[in-house]
Amino acid sequence: MHKYLSRRLLQVIPMALVIATLVFVLVQLAPGDPAARLAGGNLSQENILRIRSALGLDLPPLQQYWQWTTGLLKGDMGYSLITGRPVADQIMKKLGNTAVLALSALGFAVVVSVIAGVMSSVRRYTLVDYSITTVSFLGISIPAFWFGIMLVVVFSVELHWLPSSGMATYGMGFSVVDRLKHLIMPTIVLGLAYTAELTRFLRSEMIDVLRTDYVLVARSKGLSEKVVIYKHALRNALLPYITVLGIFLPRLMGGAVLTETIFAWPGMGLLAKTAAFNRDYPLVTGIALVASVLVLLGNVAADALYAYIDPRIRYE
Repeated sequence: MHKYLSRRLLQVIPMALVIATLVFVLVQLAPGDPAARLAGGNLSQENILRIRSALGLDLPPLQQYWQWTTGLLKGDMGYSLITGRPVADQIMKKLGNTAVLALSALGFAVVVSVIAGVMSSVRRYTLVDYSITTVSFLGISIPAFWFGIMLVVVFSVELHWLPSSGMATYGMGFSVVDRLKHLIMPTIVLGLAYTAELTRFLRSEMIDVLRTDYVLVARSKGLSEKVVIYKHALRNALLPYITVLGIFLPRLMGGAVLTETIFAWPGMGLLAKTAAFNRDYPLVTGIALVASVLVLLGNVAADALYAYIDPRIRYE
């Protein structure tokens, strides 16, 4: 397995460069001019051309791409066109905040979907199954932005239980309780749709596995129902579940943009929205590159989980 994972990690580098190249091309083709935005009220052609020359935007696209690629290979992701600060520094300051939110939402989705999926499959066609199915369909159907606003109205405006924005109370020292309060609503909003979809998927897989011969043999040997469900059925149902979980990773990164905007969470999603609005090409490209690498690494981690859950798998 170590050889396989090593090869997969090496594949991340060229794949990330291909993705970054595509993003660079798309950003170059996007409408708008950051020089005009920086010009402010002085939109004279001479002033705009002067700004474009100072930023290097007047260079041919191939030359800009070559400068960006050679700098990237040296660990330099360039400088923001708006703030003039290094792109890598701005991303690293926000990366940890997004990681906390994304991992919290992913953990929430996994824990709730596994519990609900197993309960729904074991007690299928009962009130428990119908209730979980109904809640799952609602979770898939409710728009995230509307659900987030409703949570703010109910729990922040009306009940005053949870803070409506940010990741910490301004002026307060570090407090775990305060951080958790700020994290609850963004986690639920970001993880809701994935929780519902994963619950439905795991329920279907569990029902199929519970009908297989080896589960019937396990029951005929007198094993307890908990051992049959959690050691034999669930372990095999988790293999396709992990595959779907890996597919959800890009959507999770994309959903962070909307969630961080709703709750003013100071992460990469909010930074990406601001960079795109300002036509900050180096920052947009850098964020896309980092996000793609994280997604690729997440898929490698999903491959490693296969061998942990199913010892029959030998990648060598």
